[in-house]
Amino acid sequence: AALAYHLFRTVVPGGAILGVLQLTICGGALGCGVGFVLSLLTLRVDDPQVESTFTAIAAYGSYLLGEALHVSGILAVVAAALIMGSYGRTRGMSERTQTAVSAFWDYVAFVLNSLVFLLVGLELPWTGILEHGWAVLAAAGITLLARAISVYGVLGLLRPLGPRLSWRWQHLMVWSGLRGAVAIALALSLGEQTAGDFPLLRTLVYGVVLLSIVVQGLTIGPLSRALLKPDAIDVGDRGP
Repeated sequence: AALAYHLFRTVVPGGAILGVLQLTICGGALGCGVGFVLSLLTLRVDDPQVESTFTAIAAYGSYLLGEALHVSGILAVVAAALIMGSYGRTRGMSERTQTAVSAFWDYVAFVLNSLVFLLVGLELPWTGILEHGWAVLAAAGITLLARAISVYGVLGLLRPLGPRLSWRWQHLMVWSGLRGAVAIALALSLGEQTAGDFPLLRTLVYGVVLLSIVVQGLTIGPLSRALLKPDAIDVGDRGP
């Protein structure tokens, strides 16, 4: 709906809301169905290779099926993974199969992350980042501020419900919110959009990801050691 509004400047609020509900609810239901069916198949098979293939079908098959049916493929994948992980894995997979599936997806994640950052290196608009340097810095600051509001705000609301998480851990959670593969993949999905603000949008995304990896990625280790060392003062005990 947001993309349609940006391109055509026309959107029907009621239709947009109905479309979002259809995408989310139907996508989740589709993923649950795919995950449940494949979980039942894992109950009848005891072969690590075959069951690893089932998980791959759950991931990529539910996404492609969701896109074909014009519902959210992403939510279909999430729902299928939740069902496979909570039902199929615990009831239908042996310990040997669980180890094999974990190793398989660890490798897939490694390969896909490597490919995404290879695309970053090939597509990174250096001239655009230098030209819009202040805008990139502002966007990076806004994303960090948004994460700080979400972390401090949510944990503040949850404080009356249970033990309080120390401020040191909250600071670390805010700073550890690195941007990477997901943001780049979304930007690359707009590759055919060359008019309007899309080139600037991709420049901002690449710039924020680059700053996140370089600045936050290189400093998260020293910061965690400084905040979590045994003799550090637990500022969480003081609180504002």
